[in-house]
Formats: sequence, C-alpha cells, structure tokens
Amino acid sequence: VHTWDLSATYDAKNIEWGMFHHDIYHTGNYHFVPGQLTSYSSLATAYNNGRKLVRVPNTNTLWATYESANKIFATSSADGGTSWKLPVLIGNGTFPAIDLDSQNKPCLAWVSGSNVCYTRLASVAPPETLVLPVCTTSEPSLAVTSADIAYLVTTRYYTIPHREGDLFCYQFPVTDITVATEELIGTGGTQSFNSVAVDRFGYPHVVWQRDDGEIYYSTKNTGGWSTPVNLSSSPNNLSQHPTIDIYGDRITVLWAEEQAEGTRIFDIYTTQRYLTGAWSSPSSVRPTPDNSEYPVFAENNWISWAENLSGTNWETYLWNIAYMETPENLSQSSAVSNFPHIEHRLTGTLVRPVHTIYEIWTEGTKSPYEIAFKQKQYIGIPSAFYTMEGGTEEGSPYLVSREGYLVYPSGYAVDYSTTALEYQFPNLSPEMSYQLKVVSYHESAGEWKQMLKVTRGSARLIKFKAGIPDTVVLSLPPAAFKDGVLNFQIIRKDGEYAAIIKAELYQFEKEEGEGCGGGAMTTNSVISHQPLVFSLGQAYPNPFSNQATIKYQLPKESDVSLKIYNIAGQLVKTLVNENVGAGFYTCPWDGKNESGKPVASGVYFYRLQAGDFTVTKKMIILR
Repeated sequence: VHTWDLSATYDAKNIEWGMFHHDIYHTGNYHFVPGQLTSYSSLATAYNNGRKLVRVPNTNTLWATYESANKIFATSSADGGTSWKLPVLIGNGTFPAIDLDSQNKPCLAWVSGSNVCYTRLASVAPPETLVLPVCTTSEPSLAVTSADIAYLVTTRYYTIPHREGDLFCYQFPVTDITVATEELIGTGGTQSFNSVAVDRFGYPHVVWQRDDGEIYYSTKNTGGWSTPVNLSSSPNNLSQHPTIDIYGDRITVLWAEEQAEGTRIFDIYTTQRYLTGAWSSPSSVRPTPDNSEYPVFAENNWISWAENLSGTNWETYLWNIAYMETPENLSQSSAVSNFPHIEHRLTGTLVRPVHTIYEIWTEGTKSPYEIAFKQKQYIGIPSAFYTMEGGTEEGSPYLVSREGYLVYPSGYAVDYSTTALEYQFPNLSPEMSYQLKVVSYHESAGEWKQMLKVTRGSARLIKFKAGIPDTVVLSLPPAAFKDGVLNFQIIRKDGEYAAIIKAELYQFEKEEGEGCGGGAMTTNSVISHQPLVFSLGQAYPNPFSNQATIKYQLPKESDVSLKIYNIAGQLVKTLVNENVGAGFYTCPWDGKNESGKPVASGVYFYRLQAGDFTVTKKMIILR
C-alpha cells in the first residue's frame, strides 16, 4: 500500500507565468517554481491523445501528470498554478493520462511494460494493474463519466515489432478496475494514437490513427460501437496524432495532416459535428509553411499545438479561432517547447465573458527537461454550450413542439407555431450558471410580438420587425434548471405565428465563493468559505429515472457514511464510507444496488452519518 503526503507545497512569485525547475528563481515576467516538476524524459507530457492537465469545476484547482525516467508522477495546484504540491510518485511507466471522477478524485492510466495500469488517487491508493496478456500496449487514453464509469482505450499488439493490433475499450467503475469489460472498437491493421471523450449522456467517443494514414471515429450507445468512420479522407497525405473533445452538444476532432505527400511537414486539421448531426468537411485550422504537430483544444474554439519554426526551435502556440486574429506564441523560447495540454474556464456573462486558459508543456533541449506552465485570461465571444437550430425538416433534438418549419426567400429558416413553440435542454448542472439566447425572425409585414417564457423562471416580451433578426438574452435563475432540465416556450402574442431561427444556451462557471459545488472541494482547494454546519441536500432530479445527485457539506473532518435504503429499511447501496475532510461534496447514484443491478421504481431513503450528525431524506425512482 502506498501512502502519499499531499500537503507539502512550493510557492511561486508571479501568477502570469510559471516553469517548474530545480533550485532556480527568476523575476520579472517569468518565475520558476522550485520542486520536483523536472523530467528526465523529452516525452514528459507526450502525447496529445491522453490528457495531462485537468481542473476541478468552479475552482482554480488543477491536477497534472507527467513522466520522468520511466516513472509516472502527479501533482496539484489549488490556486491556478501559482503554487504546486510535491509531486506524487504513482508508479513505473510512460505515457500517463488523467481525468477526474464525480468526487474530483484524479484517475490515471499509463503504460508499464506490456501492461496498462490504472489508479484512482486517494489518501491511500495502491495502483491497480489491468493486465493485457500476450501483447504490448500503446499510449492509453482515459475518460470518466459523471456516473463514475471509466473508459480506458488502448491498442493491443499481437506482433512484435508493432505491425498489427486491434483497438479495445475497457469499461469499469472508477473504484474497481477488476470488473472491467473488454470491447473491440477497431480491427484490421494497426490502430494507434487513440483519444477518448464522453458526452453529457455518458456515451464514449473515440478517434484513432490507423496504418493506412487516416483518422477514424466510433462511438458507443445502447446499440454498441458504431461502424468506424474515416474523418480525414486524405489517402495521399499522412494524418496522425488525433485528439477528441466534447463541449456541450458539439464534438471536435483535431489531427496533424501532411501538407503534401511524403513531406512529413504537417498542418493542423479539424472537423466538428453536433451529437446528432453530420461531420463537417475537414479543414486546415491555420495553413502555414511550418511543421505543426500535437494539437489540443478546449471549448470548441481554443486550440494549442507545437510548431517547428526552424531547426530545433519548436514553440507552443495558442489560438481562439473565433476572435483572435493570429495565434499567440506562449513559449517564446529558444528551447524545444512540445506536447502542450490546456484547460479552459469560462466565467462572467455574455456581456463580459472571461476565458481563463491554463496550459502545460515539455520544454528543453536536453535532460533534465522542464514542465512549463502558463495561465492567461482573455475577454471574447464564447461557444454556445447547446445550440437549437430551427427551420430543419427533421427538427432539432431539443424540439418538443412545433407546427412546422419555413424557409424564407432570404435563406433564413425558422420553426413556427400559431400558438407556442416548446423546447427542452437536458443534462444541465445546478452548479453552473446559464444564459439563454433566442433569435426571432419573420418576413411578413409589420412588427410581431411573442413571449419567451422559461418554466420556473422569468419571461421576456420580444418585438421583432419583418426581415430583421432580433436577439434577446435571458439570464436564468437556478430554479429554472434545478432538476437538470431547462424547458422554455415561445408564445405567439401578436402576429401570424411564433417563429425563431435558433436558441443557444451558454454555460458559465461560478466564481469561487458563490456557493457552488460540483464535487468535493476539500481543504486542499482554494475556496473563500467553509461550511459552518453539517447539511444534506435534496437529491436532484427527484423523481429520477437514471441518475440522481446528492450534495452534502461538512464543517470539519468526519467519518462519513452515505447509504441508500429501500422502503423496508434494507440497505440498497453504500455511496460513501470513509473519512472525509471539511468541504462541499457531490455524490451521484445511478439507481443500481450493490450488485450493479437497477433497482425497481419506488420510494428510497438516503441517510448521511457524519460523526454525531445523522439525517435521512427521501427520493423517488420512476422507471
């Protein structure tokens, strides 16, 4: 059993820029943090397929992982990178990947010899090893759902050297890899450099590079894994190093593609689609004569990559393709700056959206190499979290009710109803804040009026003239989406019908200290308040069918148990049974018992015991 001290911290001098290095200090625009974040591997943060940097929602708490001398390390910062804790030795191996579970516990996967290893970081947690017999493995990728199901994707090679191998996904609860199920995703030739992401419904999406030089995609739903789709479709030019991410309802894939056949000089390419839509045509993000590799991104529009300007001069670039005219050189170093990873945080409102970017990469020309870090803020247009496109024949997946759709001579298209249009945005987090933007339009005569009405929220009268799109923005009260679902209507008041072109939902994180949760924020986190009393929140949604979330708070460290009972008083499921520090916590329950089987519809009770404090509350399952 490995016991890790997570308390020691190294401090930095300047919040603008940081680079971790042994016993070196600089002042001015740079500061160097003394400590253990120096690596003896030029691949310390390689590759872009597996995440190396993650952040606890609604906080500046970061977790990072890297490799040094065939050993895996993890470290955290509670203040957005100003100071970092002593790195924790996880185990022997290379190419780590990291993600957070619903309790904001780091989960890591990495390669060790011919095995893939996995662990969930806690105060005491020995790494558990997933053994793949009679093969070697490639760089793994890892993603964790809000229901604490981990998807670990890797290639199993059946020949040595690596000339042929199949792509597999291993699915398991984050607390028990021993029950992992194995599923085949791609076969035929070598499948390599995979990347996995999960959507808000808990479904995994995977991209990978195949030995035919193309990038492929597959997703899993209730019907199993889909037939792989060729995303790059560039048979003459090599495509490699793909990565995938999902923001709200949009999937984005990036990869490096040869500028010309056989040149080994690459541009960054991308394609996107909505969860229920078709893929866009692949396009170059930024055509340049320089060699660009290892792209990563966040929030659809933020992209970072390594670019070879000349000789051994590789720089790390950051670009928001929505509003930055040119990319920004973050590294500005004569050393090799490679393998970047970014995290993004959006706060504020549509009037003043604040983007905070956190980024790490490997820097240096010889061993020891440094793990560089930078945090910057920008003001600019955010991406919509959900987008409802009106005026389509099939109708938006968020559409509840309309009479039809119209395509005007101008090319604008709308959903319409002579009474009311109705829509629903699902899977929202009560820990976030939201703004709803609606665009109204018609091409008849005069001024029309319609009412935007939000269930359990406010209403707004919309006046819109013929031929002029009219945009309104409504800030949503927490009650409007307290059960995780937003319902709203567009009600005709004056005019032939209610009509809108689109509706967009924007998600913003709350500033620390606003009382937000979103998972455990322990005493290691930066928060401006501590709980004053013990408390158990109401499960939401309630009633529920697939998953409920339970929040509780502790004013001091306590031995905590959180258990589910049926109406007969029999224990159904133990959610928490451990010593827990003071803080705010969020715990999901997927409606299954200890055996992993779904329980029947009915009334259930959940009981929190923390020291001498005990409270019980009721919730209902409707299947």
